[in-house]
Amino acid sequence: MAEEFPDFREFYLEKPAKDSNTLVAHALLEGESVAGAYKFTVTPGEETVMDVEAELTLRRPVQQLGLAPFSSMFWFGENTHPRPYDFRPEVHDSDGFLMELGSGNLHYRPLEHTEGQFRHCVFTMENPRSWALVQRDRSFSSYQDVEAAYHNRPSVKVEPVSGFSNGKLHLIEMPTIDETNDNVILVWEPAPGPEVGKPFQFHYRLKWMRDPAPSGLFTVRDTRLGNPVQKPDEVLVAIDFAKPLAPEKKVGEPKWDDITTYKPIVTVNQPGVKILHVGLSDMSMANVDALPAGLGRSPDIHMPQVLRAFFVLDPGKDVRDLDMTCELLDEKTGKIVSERWLYYWKKTH
Repeated sequence: MAEEFPDFREFYLEKPAKDSNTLVAHALLEGESVAGAYKFTVTPGEETVMDVEAELTLRRPVQQLGLAPFSSMFWFGENTHPRPYDFRPEVHDSDGFLMELGSGNLHYRPLEHTEGQFRHCVFTMENPRSWALVQRDRSFSSYQDVEAAYHNRPSVKVEPVSGFSNGKLHLIEMPTIDETNDNVILVWEPAPGPEVGKPFQFHYRLKWMRDPAPSGLFTVRDTRLGNPVQKPDEVLVAIDFAKPLAPEKKVGEPKWDDITTYKPIVTVNQPGVKILHVGLSDMSMANVDALPAGLGRSPDIHMPQVLRAFFVLDPGKDVRDLDMTCELLDEKTGKIVSERWLYYWKKTH
């Protein structure tokens, strides 16, 4: 079945009050299979917020209905193999996909691109709190691009308000030959879908920001994959978790965690895959001393605590793709102290 993109045919702007900092726009949506009316309430600022209230009516059955769609670009990052022949270390508008489940748990999935491969991941969710495409790497040295300024690209977050109780979140990553195409799509499919001829109302909030507010958990910062030395059939995965994500001005006397009882919990979805080794390294002081002029040891700066979880897999010869997860557990308290890292691995050779 062909994909259909309805059009906004008419727009109406409300005249804002004299001292208002909010713009309200109304729009009529028309398509072969759907008609609808939208209201957009936009409030600019350091965090720009757009409330989207809508009512849709299907004219005929559709196979899938996508709500709250938006797109981004990921060409290559530190986890891309093979990488394009480009002078820049990384090129992307977003480097990760963050979900806040109805339970409040945070799941993070690094974005990926492999030449000639199409990736489509579906996440079934109930009463999700939010989801976002984020740009976590804020270091200019990771991009070396003054013109595009990828280190300053915004993150975008969707907060459902109503009409999103059950459904599927689709993450689609398409191959691209360069950075000029948006090749990452995130869209919500309600379940069950609307009935033909029956109005369906929903409301969500879009937030454009630099970075989401800190969660208090260890946050996924980097993902790297490769082969262990002289073991081409095995896969080594290294995930850096940081708390906070970046250096920040010190308030009070913040302390790093005692990690003696922390351990990575790793899962794979293929029973024949062997997990050969799992470990955790403290990379905190190495990151402190990576800052020039001794700034990492400044008494005014709170540096991130950085923990590297790593594991080695033997996927076997027949496994072509694999879902993996990793999170940090405090064995003393039984509590999870990090986001859950998700990854969809595909064999590239």
